[in-house]
Amino acid sequence: TDIPPLEQHPRRRIALLVEPTPFTHVSGYSNRFKEMLRFLKAGGDDAEVITPDDTPERPNNFLGMPITYIKGFRLPLYKQVQLTLDLGLEAFRRLRPVLFTITFFALVNIFVLTPHEALVSTVRLLAILFLAASVTATTTIADFIAAITALLLPLERLGLMKASDGGLAFGLVLRFVPEIANRYEMLKEAHAARGLVLKPHRIIGPLIISTLKEADAIAQAIDARGIRGQ
Repeated sequence: TDIPPLEQHPRRRIALLVEPTPFTHVSGYSNRFKEMLRFLKAGGDDAEVITPDDTPERPNNFLGMPITYIKGFRLPLYKQVQLTLDLGLEAFRRLRPVLFTITFFALVNIFVLTPHEALVSTVRLLAILFLAASVTATTTIADFIAAITALLLPLERLGLMKASDGGLAFGLVLRFVPEIANRYEMLKEAHAARGLVLKPHRIIGPLIISTLKEADAIAQAIDARGIRGQ
């Protein structure tokens, strides 16, 4: 069988996150990873490697490919290996409003309930929150829609609704929650770029209008494809 040429595809820009570092940690996987980088370079691809490493002999690049180093931690009983240290900080940033709400209710419960009851109530809320966060982080919207559609099939047999419509509506809600957060960040950056003080009454209007326009455009696209009611 003839081996296809490495240059048969257009040049790609590739970012690779790898741990532990293959550049100062000697192992069989290190050799295989470096060999993969050689093939990527021979194929004309632009690759960048991201890895945790705090050793003084760490290289700045490999075969001209830049290496970006991030924070990490070393295992207490095996200090030769350094792994990434993220602790889900981005996830906690997204959950911050909900965590503030749970903290508020916990403080209120301390005064109206016994300490044990307040603790149980708070732990239950936190368990529900992190369960929901873990499910949404590991499940695609398509899988959510399929699951909700299957759950709504009994209602469709009773003639109460279309199961596919319910699944689609649920998927759109999940899609729009992060979309609204992204629009808020964009509006906030636009205010900062113009030197304007960020005030709620200045941002709520544009946020609602842009979200409704996007929702209307999606609804028109759905109707144009005849998706609803199938």
